Amino acid sequence: CNQDGKYGYLNSEGKFAISPQFNYASDFSEGLAVVGKDDPERKWGILYGYIDVSGNTAINMQFHDAGPFKEGLAFVELDDSYGYINKDGLVVINYQYEKARSFNNGLAAVKVDKLWGFINTNGDFVVNPQYESVRDYSEKMASVKVGEDLWGYIDLKGNTAINPQFDACGNFKDGMAPINLGDKIGFIDQKGKYVINPQFDAVNWLDSRSKISNSWLSHE
Repeated sequence: CNQDGKYGYLNSEGKFAISPQFNYASDFSEGLAVVGKDDPERKWGILYGYIDVSGNTAINMQFHDAGPFKEGLAFVELDDSYGYINKDGLVVINYQYEKARSFNNGLAAVKVDKLWGFINTNGDFVVNPQYESVRDYSEKMASVKVGEDLWGYIDLKGNTAINPQFDACGNFKDGMAPINLGDKIGFIDQKGKYVINPQFDAVNWLDSRSKISNSWLSHE
């Protein structure tokens, strides 16, 4: 909750459980939340760290970027290089990536030499950097952009699960994923078969029953 330009956290009664004091505050994930305050030396804008549900500092504000804890690890950035820490704040995967994302299904997307691949929680590449753009794993599949134009899906081993054929595609949820062909959106199952033929202008992915809206189609 934002009050006078500062963020804090409300309890179920609408009262502040953690007073407004942060320049940035995220949702809690695995018992910790990313928070940030202005860098006192004015070098990096905001420095990020983590608090627990009581508002106590769990990991000091020291990072130039930080993500939520997923599967026990969180990506963090120092001096334009990303790595991963555990909940004790210890670096468990060294700073070495241009970009990094959260772990899902045991794998995380990282960017090296302008290409994306996936590592496991030991920092070993399971899928070597080779893709211009990717989405995170969901239901054991990740969408990847092959070449300059087409998107498809790979499995947890990096094998092609659904051939590149779409102009864009989203994460699987409840066994289905939204895909884009031309300017229309439809849904496929995990075998790549159409559940709903492309016909919508935009889709807001809520659950197995979707509303027409416009939020899922975003890739890096």
